[in-house]
Amino acid sequence: MVTHTIYNQLVDNNVRVEVVYENYPVIAGTEELSLILRFRYLGKPKLPKEEHSEPDPEDKHSVNSSPKAGSNETWSGFGRRISSQFSNVTRNVFLKELEKVEEQHEEEDEPVFVVGYTQLFGYLAINESIIDKKKLEDVRKKSVIGNKLAGIEGLELSDKTSNIWQFNNIEFLEPGKSNQIVPIYSTTQAMLFQEISLAEDPLKIFYVKVPLPRNLPPNYHSAAITINYKLLVGYQQFEKNGRISVRTLKFPLKLQAYVNRVGQQPFFTLDKPLLGQPIEAQVTEVTDGQKASFASIKSQLKHSDIETESDYSNDKIAVKPIEFLAFMQKLSQANINQVVDIQNEFHREFLTDYTSSKNENCRLNLINLVSNPSQVLSLRQTERKPLQKNFEELNLFEYDSLLPTKFQTRFLLKRNTKNFAQVDLDKSVFRVNDIIRINIQLLNHIRTTGLIVALERVETISDQYLFKDEKGQLYENLTEQNQLVEKVCEKVVSTFNSEQVSANLPIPYNSPSQFKTNIVNVRYLVTIKFILVEESSDLELIYSDNKGDLLRGVEFYSSGSEFLCRLPIKIVPNYEPNFGVVNYV
Repeated sequence: MVTHTIYNQLVDNNVRVEVVYENYPVIAGTEELSLILRFRYLGKPKLPKEEHSEPDPEDKHSVNSSPKAGSNETWSGFGRRISSQFSNVTRNVFLKELEKVEEQHEEEDEPVFVVGYTQLFGYLAINESIIDKKKLEDVRKKSVIGNKLAGIEGLELSDKTSNIWQFNNIEFLEPGKSNQIVPIYSTTQAMLFQEISLAEDPLKIFYVKVPLPRNLPPNYHSAAITINYKLLVGYQQFEKNGRISVRTLKFPLKLQAYVNRVGQQPFFTLDKPLLGQPIEAQVTEVTDGQKASFASIKSQLKHSDIETESDYSNDKIAVKPIEFLAFMQKLSQANINQVVDIQNEFHREFLTDYTSSKNENCRLNLINLVSNPSQVLSLRQTERKPLQKNFEELNLFEYDSLLPTKFQTRFLLKRNTKNFAQVDLDKSVFRVNDIIRINIQLLNHIRTTGLIVALERVETISDQYLFKDEKGQLYENLTEQNQLVEKVCEKVVSTFNSEQVSANLPIPYNSPSQFKTNIVNVRYLVTIKFILVEESSDLELIYSDNKGDLLRGVEFYSSGSEFLCRLPIKIVPNYEPNFGVVNYV
């Protein structure tokens, strides 16, 4: 399966910049951000052909100025008539000056880029009618680095105002939401090249590999907030007037949340951005454009002196000394009979290198989480248990469990203390792009005409960040629990003369998985709405005589009710990358 995702962007009508992601989306906390960056020169734009009119036979200058055989003169029309009036010396000087102008024009059209770099940028865009912008003003102020928003080139603070929400050129990130953007992640610049001339080499290829921190929230979009990431490619270009212009190109970057092998993902604090993070990028220029595939590039790097595997985990650097001190404290308080057990535990914790992202496959963690969640839960209860107290006291990591407290796939529904229906799910943990298979068994004494099965995404907003107008009113679509409910998919099922029905709910591939932040909490529910009727008969009398009664089916029931139930489910990120696709931005 081809998993490469390509984004193209046209620059100056003759240069196309292409970004090829090896895997998409990219999982945070891993080294999956591997991409090929191509600068492709498309050549000079073709000019429309000039329509030359036939010379007038009565025009002596036009007839006499036709080029002779073997002559270098290639002029026509007006230029030919003018040149015939010059002397030979003047005409030669004129032609030489014209050639210089044409050569200068050709050189100006040749693209030359200098000081190229790449950079990562993540931001939060809020809806001011739902989220209180004042609660994030301090975060916005702290995000100004060198008079630039998150240190991003081109996003300078506007000189016309001291408003911290006004920046130049910020509209290119989120059109229409320029005043609601709060940075959550940015890196320093990684140098790509010092100078490239695409006229000499029409194709320049660079391989870039960047490790990502674990505590980056996934891409998300709702009515309240939007979380997006951009891969920025910047360079400087010589203009025709001799000036140097600064260009910044943005390419979409989609992230999935990091999940460890015990079924936990970080709790994301959006008001504590990671700005100006040193980018430990590996940048390699690919000289052979015909072999510029990920397999060939990695093979060349493997046999070269370049180190391809690096441990950039900040978590590991911070955790290892604290783990060691925790073991030393435990060892000092243990008796002689417990020393061997502590040594074995020390061996498991340190020599297996638990915190290293290099030795942990996040996609394999997701496979185990979906296929065997009970085993993952037992693994979490046994591993790292002695150090749990130390980690909570130091508050280094705050994780949220993706596993349910109880693995339940069968639900017995009751109405007025009586058994109503039995609902069975095919499994307890689902992944994005999965299918939720539901089987519903109706009990005999309940009469229903149909039911509506839906998958809903529930977004609970923290009270601290809710916006209230002058009258103290909240956003009109918020529920009493400060929730925004979005229906992901829905199925209508008929239950006439049925005791058992089934329904399949697909989880769209572009849906976000569940996650928690200090502003919003995203989770999923399966809702089942039963349509109940209280009529004793499905027929109505339309005519009666001494020969009998004429009946027909009722068009609608005069009385009825609805019964709604909500079942919480767990939806985790997908362990499979998306199919390859080509996009134009």
